[in-house]
Amino acid sequence: MARGNYAALPPRVSLKAFAPTPGDQGQQGSCVGWASAYAARTLSEARRLEITSRSDINRSVFLQPSSTTRSAGAAAMLVRCRLMRSS
Repeated sequence: MARGNYAALPPRVSLKAFAPTPGDQGQQGSCVGWASAYAARTLSEARRLEITSRSDINRSVFLQPSSTTRSAGAAAMLVRCRLMRSS
């Protein structure tokens, strides 16, 4: 597909099969950051590893809550989100 040629894209795509069940951040004081980063990372990794079993996804730990508050973790998350958009 050439860049800008969107006619071949499906009208919608669902990543629901790769989504984790919403969880508890525990004592982290960063609920929006943690939830967003955790969901994005889990979706990305579950899709990459082709894990669609919700129980297997929930048992997998792709991101710790504390890593979302570190600048290195945030920068890495931005890179992963860009990679998800380009794939």
